[in-house]
Amino acid sequence: MTIARQAPARLRSLSPESTGRCQLSCPSLCYTGSGPTRGHGVMSDDDWLRTIDQAVALGAEEVQLIGGEPTLHPAFTPIAQHALDAGLRVRVYSHAARAGREAVPACLAHWPPRGSMPPWTSSAATPWKSF
Repeated sequence: MTIARQAPARLRSLSPESTGRCQLSCPSLCYTGSGPTRGHGVMSDDDWLRTIDQAVALGAEEVQLIGGEPTLHPAFTPIAQHALDAGLRVRVYSHAARAGREAVPACLAHWPPRGSMPPWTSSAATPWKSF
């Protein structure tokens, strides 16, 4: 009897948690346990860029940057830009406490049609819209 090998499943989306840091303290609400004293993890900036490259090589079409608050990661802009440059759709899951267009890095100002920040928030700030 011959057993045929199955082709590996294609990776469609990647949701890396780039940081555990968040400027809010919501211990009973935050499913990740993020907060102001949490760190950014052990991955270097180059590790994050390689991870995106590997996801693209596996067929990913989208990356969802999550956290904590992903915009607080020191390499947030280069990571998002690298994903855009690689042709990925980029979604950023943010609580929008840093709301205001000035808080959005320049690389995200021209996102359509490949990028968005979901229109929800757990803060009183104005929710992000797809731009």
